[in-house]
Amino acid sequence: PEAARPSGRFASFDEFHAHFNPLRANVLEFVHTCEAPLHLAVEAHPALGELSGHQWLVLLSAHCERHAAQAREVLDTPGFPPSEVPS
Repeated sequence: PEAARPSGRFASFDEFHAHFNPLRANVLEFVHTCEAPLHLAVEAHPALGELSGHQWLVLLSAHCERHAAQAREVLDTPGFPPSEVPS
């Protein structure tokens, strides 16, 4: 879907990391300190329906891993990056 297409909002990998790393740190802090029963906290996902807090965390980690795998696939593609910038 259009909302899931890359927008190019980060000009560089470093800019992406500057945005992503603090968010990741917040999630990890939550995971390490949360004492609430996350299997009882339920919130709707727009495509998957209701998910527990535990399911959301599993989905979040899988989502990040999928993007990392996609990036590795692009980087490993023969001819990437192109030797010449198209005009």
